Formats: sequence, structure tokens, C-alpha cells
Amino acid sequence: MFTRLLSLLIAAFWVVMTGLFLRDTYFPDHSRFASVPPRLVLDLFLADASAFNNTLHLYKDGIRTGHASFTARRPGDSATGSYAIVGNGTVVLHEQPLLEDGRRPEAAWRLRGELANAEVWRSLELDVRVPVLDLSAVLEWREGQDLPSVDVRRGGEVLMSTEMLRSMLAISGAAGLPALLGGMKSQPGAEKAPAITAREGVMDLAGKRRRCYILTAGLLGSEQVRAWFTESGALARMELPQGWQLIEPLMHGLSLDGG
Repeated sequence: MFTRLLSLLIAAFWVVMTGLFLRDTYFPDHSRFASVPPRLVLDLFLADASAFNNTLHLYKDGIRTGHASFTARRPGDSATGSYAIVGNGTVVLHEQPLLEDGRRPEAAWRLRGELANAEVWRSLELDVRVPVLDLSAVLEWREGQDLPSVDVRRGGEVLMSTEMLRSMLAISGAAGLPALLGGMKSQPGAEKAPAITAREGVMDLAGKRRRCYILTAGLLGSEQVRAWFTESGALARMELPQGWQLIEPLMHGLSLDGG
């Protein structure tokens, strides 16, 4: 059951990440919060992450279920405008039986994504390991690929591969599969929308109203992912679909505005 769920999560992750497009619904034209270049926010985050480690708590419907850390880097020649977003963390598998020591199994994950010009994904890599179940899942995508390379294994047994994923998505009736899963590749004559946008916002921190920045990525359907950064570039919070949240513990009670 869990292996099937993990395979579906891999598929969902890919559809979400390659289906990024601009959805400016939280900030109408008359909003008092100005747009800013995503590069500005990422440069602040890069500087902050190089000086301080961040650890955000992962919550599902208000229940803490893991943690995550993120950082930004400038791979290779910084003149190219590329940014590498690197993350890692753990997720408690509440649906799994208790271990002998009374704990729930945990999945450890690592994520690396490269952004071109701070707006469009150039590559994505996701690695998930569940040692107590001898389970691993690896997803890799490079610009130009219509599908990622997928490898899900339990021990030496292959549970999911790229071709199996392609067949599964096709059977599920995903219309326009190549266009959907090749979201980084615009159709001939079509305008490519930015994957990420940034705006100013305000958050209440330690009883004071403080300026912040909000990165927004629209997902397929009506879902969005939003990340709040302090004025100095510290990652404070992320709001994810389906009731998932990542919150910097010292800012758990912060009040947010502008998004």
C-alpha cells in the first residue's frame, strides 16, 4: 500500500513541478504590495542561508509531522543567472505500524532544483529513502525531457520506472500528457509564463509589523505554493496544498498580510 502511495506521490510531484505557471490571484492590480524581481528575493535568501542554517517544522492540518531545511546556491558561473535550491528533511509516516521502539517510520528526502534567471526550472532532483522499509525513490529531470527519470525500489525489486510512470499516467486519462509533463517546454508560438513571481508583503513579527517578500508559484488547477521571507531574506514560512505547512519555529505565531 505504501509503495503504491509513494509512486503516486512521485507522479504528483512531477505533475506539480512541471505544471508551474503564473497565477496572480492574491495580488489584484489595485494591491498596495509592489511586484519585485524573484532574483532580488533569491539573492537575499542566498546571503541569509550562507550565514544561518534554517530548520522549518512540517505540519499537516496543524499536526507536526517532520522538518525541512532549505538553502540557495549559485552553481558554476554566477553570470548565467542560475540558482540552485537545495532542501532536505524527514516526514513521519503516520500510516505505518509502530517500530519496536514505539516510533513511527520516517522517510528522509533530498531535493535539488536549478532555476534559470530565477524564474524557470532547468532541472529537478528528488531522492526519498525509507531505511526501515528498504525503500528508495529517485526522480531526476533535465530541461528538454518530456518525462523525468524515475526509479522506485524495495530492496532490489523495481516498483516504478519511467516507462511504468508513463503508462500509469496515460491510463489515468491525463490529457495532453507530453504538454502537461513537459511544462518547461512551451508550445510553438505560445508565450512561456514565469514559473515564479515575487511581491512585497507585511508580517507581524514579535508584535511589530515588518516588511517581507512573498514568492508565489501557481500549480495545476487552483492550488498555489507561497513562501514568506523576512526583509533580510530568512525563510519564515511556506504554505503548501492539501493542508501542508512549513513554519520556522521561532515565527510560528506570526501574522501574515499581502498574500
